[in-house]
Formats: sequence, structure tokens, C-alpha cells
Amino acid sequence: MEALKYLKDIKCFRITEPNGFKLEFHFDTNPLFKNAVLTKTYQMIDEDEPIPEKAVGTKIEWYPGKCLTRKVLKKKAEKGSKNTKPNTKTETCESFFNFFSPPQVPDDDEEIGEDTAEQLQNQMEQDYYIGSTIRDKIIPHLVSWFTGEAAQEEDFELEDEEDEVNKDDDHSASCRPIRVIQLQHLIPLPIVQQEFFPCHLPPLCPEAYPGAGSMYLATSLPDDMLADVLCRLAPRGLAKSRSVCKSWRRVVDGHHLLRADLLPLSLGGIFLNFHDMVSTQFLSRPTTGAAVSGKLFCYTLAACHPDYDYVPYPKVLGHCNGLLLFRHCVVNPATRQWAPLPPAPDLPLPPPGIHFWMRWYLVFDPTLSPNYFDVLIMPEIPSIRNNECEKLEWPPYTLTLPVFSSKACSWEERTFRREGEAAGMLPDMVESPQFCNNYQCAYWRETLYVCCSCFVLRISLSDNTYRVIRLPPVSFLKDNPRGRYEFYLGKSTKGIYCASQPYMPSAELQVWFLDDLNEWVLKHDTDISPPNLNYDQPCDGPWILQEFDYQRDADEDGSVLDNNKEAMAEKEKFGAIVEEKFEWDSDNDNVLEPGRSHNFSFDFVGFHPYKEVVLLGLEDRVVAYHWSSSKIQDLGKLFPKFYSDPYRGFFNQLLTESFPYTPCWLGELPEKMNLEAML
Repeated sequence: MEALKYLKDIKCFRITEPNGFKLEFHFDTNPLFKNAVLTKTYQMIDEDEPIPEKAVGTKIEWYPGKCLTRKVLKKKAEKGSKNTKPNTKTETCESFFNFFSPPQVPDDDEEIGEDTAEQLQNQMEQDYYIGSTIRDKIIPHLVSWFTGEAAQEEDFELEDEEDEVNKDDDHSASCRPIRVIQLQHLIPLPIVQQEFFPCHLPPLCPEAYPGAGSMYLATSLPDDMLADVLCRLAPRGLAKSRSVCKSWRRVVDGHHLLRADLLPLSLGGIFLNFHDMVSTQFLSRPTTGAAVSGKLFCYTLAACHPDYDYVPYPKVLGHCNGLLLFRHCVVNPATRQWAPLPPAPDLPLPPPGIHFWMRWYLVFDPTLSPNYFDVLIMPEIPSIRNNECEKLEWPPYTLTLPVFSSKACSWEERTFRREGEAAGMLPDMVESPQFCNNYQCAYWRETLYVCCSCFVLRISLSDNTYRVIRLPPVSFLKDNPRGRYEFYLGKSTKGIYCASQPYMPSAELQVWFLDDLNEWVLKHDTDISPPNLNYDQPCDGPWILQEFDYQRDADEDGSVLDNNKEAMAEKEKFGAIVEEKFEWDSDNDNVLEPGRSHNFSFDFVGFHPYKEVVLLGLEDRVVAYHWSSSKIQDLGKLFPKFYSDPYRGFFNQLLTESFPYTPCWLGELPEKMNLEAML
């Protein structure tokens, strides 16, 4: 305890000769030992495998009588003994500083027995676990250790759109100046010992821990300095910090650090892709607040990476917590920022007789990091080109995927290890009667859920593992003899949900919830009653379909207005959607009365992210269906007017993809560009 008060900083460095990493512990001048820096170096057998070969630690130069790893026991000489000097015995003490004296591997392995070798291996694995934990869990999260967030295991949930949020302050935490604070203020506790030894982590404020004394420097930090430290935390850490003690809650609330109104906690609209249409349309929810534009072509022109030899279409590939994924960039339409994506690397060739379709997926969690995102490229179930394909387990035990890290600003290969069984064998899985919409995915608690034809892939980004989850079981209909069902995945009020409907015109809807055991729980199994909608007299609103005809403004060679960015910017600036400003009640507005029973079917549009509601397409309308009460609300038009023109090549009105959109007004994208600067 006493020695760790002098700890100033902890650093980690990667080494290449030999492969491994080195930890450095920097100390102030202290009365215990002479060393200013203590190091621990791990040499690895394989750079890609966590198998340590050797560990080397600094020899600590203790001052006389100050050694914390050894203690001397003195025993008085027995009566009548000629030797009157007391007997002394040195024993090892339990101390963090034993970390710098790792187990040593003998030069000749044959000299040690099997039991000794096994014991040595266990010691080396435990030692490596400690070092890797310092590298992976402590150094990247020093502020979280200061707040006590790292020691809390309970889950954290932010309030949804219906709860009150603090809207009084127009300045987000990311705009506050950050003061440089020495590490001894950030680590007032022996955090390293807390991680590895069974000691209790005391709370970091006087109300929660009476009598803690002056050794916990956090208790004496002024409010402004504490606010400067806490504003470095992501929203999830700030929310947990409010529960530490009353004084911390006062600082968080008084400085308006936690701005829940900036987070993606409301449904702001739906981005829609249609068959044979190269541009994405936006159905926006009315609001009295700041409006989000669904015109995306300016990002297409300006955000293209210089390595691209063509201008991609403004078509959305994915959405996650307020960010939109394109082939060439990631866009935040709320803040009008974008970050360009370099061209993806060449993918490895599949085995003979197999063809892969690759899908792109976006991962962004502003409660953990409001400024960074990842993009994953993942294969769906391969298609079989001929009967010569050998039987193949799918997915493989190790799944290596191209991943773009915005933090590193580069593509990299990341390997995910499978937990549990594979989904099945190829080519047997190709003709499954149950199939999931391949474009559907959902993000929940640092985990990405992806539809992969006849199963769901649960990808844990925190430990690079994945698990196969079977699709929900369905009861086959009498008039659906083939038993083919289509499934749709999404995130809603309590986590991950899945909807299923027969692959045929039908009003049947089943809604399933994925519990903590990765088992599907049936929540709804009822035919939807048709609402009273006048399809012969379509009307606009209440939600606004921001129609944009990209092809109309394109030249014959496919360029847009001769690539005149200035002209397109002016069109964007003065062609804004004019809409009536009002708040749309997601519970009570535009409720539809039940209609007459007739042949009735629907298209699945998506899940409402914060309510027990599914969004459905009925003819040319989008409606919200509350599965707990069977209430239906009319939202707005589904198809743009120009989409019905056969002279334009539009013969079939068909929705292919949809993305319920949750605006995020927080954070700045790395390498960001700003549309306002262009305008």
C-alpha cells in the first residue's frame, strides 16, 4: 500500500526482437528502493498466440530493511544452548513487487520432473495473465479505475427517449478544456493489487468510505479538477460515476457532463433502399428540434477516398447508433460529419467450387467511445457452384475477418474464435427452409449480431470470440407446405429481437426475444388485423419522405452534374425539406381503426429501437405495430413518387433494405470532414 503511493505512471511498449511486450512502472523518489523505473518484459513463442516463452523483471534495489518481498523472522536461542545468538529465517512475503521476480525456466528441461514442470507452467501462465491484464485492462482505462467504474460489474442502461434529459446546456463534455493531471491523482488506490489479489476496492469519496484518510487523493480534488477528469469518460462511465457518491453526482450534474439528449436514444426516421434504385431515401420523423437531412449525395462527392477510381452511389449499407455506413465513408448526418474509408483489402480466395458474398457491417457505441468506430467485412453462407465441393464445416473454428479500425485509421485482419458448435456442414446448409435476411444486424452491449442465412452469428468484440445461435423454431402453417420462413433481426427495448413471417403473402407475425442464455423466447404469435387505410387516396405525412432522385441529376456517363461540387452544394443548401415543426406522439398520434378482413400481407421494415413496436410496410404506407396491444399507427409514405415511372426503368416497387435511424449529436469522427465547411 505504502509503496504504490509513489507510482506515477504505467506504460506499455511492443517489442519485436524478440516478439512480446514490455511494461514500465515509473515511481517518484521514495524511501523504499532506488529504482526510478521497474520493468517487466514478456517474450512470446508466437506473435499471434498468447504463449509466453520467458519473462524478465527488473532487480529491485531495496534500501536496507525496506524490502517488501522478504521478511526476516528471529527466534531466540534455546536455554542451555552454547549459541546465544538468535536464529534467523527469511520468508517470502505476499507483495505486488513479487511481480518483478517471475518464475524462471531451467536451461535443461529434462532435469525437472513432470509435476515440477506442470507447476512451473501454471506459474508462468498466471504471471502472463497478470501482465496481460495490466496491458489490456488497466493501462487503457486509467480514468475508469480512478472513478471506480472498472470495479463495478453491474450493467448500465441509459434512459430512452421518453424520459427527461438535461437540455439546459448547449455545451457537450467533449468541448470542455482538459487539464493535464498527474497519474497519482488518477490512481489514488493500489489498482494493480486490486486486479490481482483478493482485496476490497474502497469507494473514492468520503461519504461512501468514512475514515478513508488523506491517502485517497480523490477526496481532496476540487470540483473543477474532478470535472476535468470525469469529462474524459464516455457517457457510460459518467452515468456510473454519478452513483459513486453525492459529491460526484453534484459535480456531474452541476457541470452538465452527462448529456443524454445528445445520445442516440430516439427514433429519428428510417433510411430506405429500393430495388433498382441507386440512392437511399429517408422517411424522417417530425420534430421541433434540429432536423436531419436525408440528402446524401454531397457526402458521396466529397468523402470519396483519393484511392477510389470512381464515385460510389449514395447508398446506405448499414447503420449503428447514429452513424451510416457507405462503401467509401462513414457519415453522421446529424452533425454532418464524415470519415473516409480507404479501399478494402483483397480477400482470400475461397476453396474450389465455393463462392462468397461479402457483407459490410458497422459497429459504433458512443456510450463507450463517441469518436471511434469499426467496420467488419463478413461472408454469408457460401453458394455452391458445382457438386465437386467437399463437405466443409461452417463457420470455421477460427474466422478471420477484415476490420477497419478508425482509431488506427487502417484495415487489419482480426481473428475470432468460435465458442460452441458450428452451424452445420456445407453444402447441406444451402437449401435450408429457414433463412434470415442477410442485411439485418443489431448491436447490443459490445456484441454484434449478424444474420447469416440460416443462423445468427453473435460476435463479441471485447474478447474476439463468436457463437452460432440457431434461428427460432416456428410452427408451420397448413397453407405453407414447404415451411419456408424469413427472419428479421433487430435491437429493441430490452435487447435483441427476431421477427418471422412465412415466405408467402400472409398476415402472420411472430416476435422472439433472445434471453441471456442465447435462447429464443416467443413474445408475439398473432395474425395482424388489417387497419382501415385508404390506399386509393395516398397522402403525405405525418412523417416526411425526403425524396431525392439521384439518377435524374446524373449525366449519361454516371457523373453528377459533371462532378461540380459547388453546384451540388448550392442545391443541397437551398433545397432543404420544408416541413411543419411539431413533435409526433409515438403512442397516440395517427392511430388507425381496424378495417375489414380481407387478404392482407405486409413487408417487414424494422424494429423500433426503444419500444415494443415493429415497423411494417402496407402497400404504399409505413405503419407502427405495437405487438403488446395490437395498436397500429400510420407513419407516412413508403415509396417516392418517381419510383412508379416505368419509363425510368422502375417496373416493380420493392423495398430491399431499411435502417431505423437514431440520431447521435455527440462526438467527432476521426479524420472528419464537415459539410458545413463545404457549404
